[in-house]
Amino acid sequence: MKHLLLAAAALLALASPAFAEDPSPEAISNTYKSGKPVHVEDVQALMRQAEIWCYNEDSGTCDWAEIYLSAASGPEGVVYDSTNAWNSDTDVSFVDKAQFQDALLCEYGYDKVPSTRAVNRADGSVIGARALDALRAEVYANQTGNTDDCFDYLYVSYDAAAQTMALKQRQYVGGVLDPSLEANITLHFNAADVAGLTQRP
Repeated sequence: MKHLLLAAAALLALASPAFAEDPSPEAISNTYKSGKPVHVEDVQALMRQAEIWCYNEDSGTCDWAEIYLSAASGPEGVVYDSTNAWNSDTDVSFVDKAQFQDALLCEYGYDKVPSTRAVNRADGSVIGARALDALRAEVYANQTGNTDDCFDYLYVSYDAAAQTMALKQRQYVGGVLDPSLEANITLHFNAADVAGLTQRP
């Protein structure tokens, strides 16, 4: 019986990390001062818990927004749904992927265009069939810049009442930090906030 109990305890110890709960946003916020880099494990926890990441938010509008579907280290990496205004008439969304490389989150050229969906901004109606196929071709034709940029995140603040956290995203192009590409992010942990946010044309 003693050996069985020891074996059970060993199995529980091995399994416990898989069942560990992420620290709450408030608990994470309590470990940082403004301007400090956020550890990879905490970035992953925030990705899994936030309802939406709104970039450069202003009066309820975002330059673009991301919802993280999964976030982990290793080859499985990060999968997220990103939405932005393609033009004044159309919003597009697509699924993209990235991986953590040491302390950075890095793109690796995943082809996101086949997952592109689109809606009319005026009434929210879905764009499909030939119109969507033509839009995807347009997205391919207009892709510019690097597909392997990397990012890290600085803690800014946490608002318990609003259920939001502010981070600053820093971007590295070819391994070099480019301050001109920094973005301010508002993480919303209240599900009701998602529907109220819009994309800036």
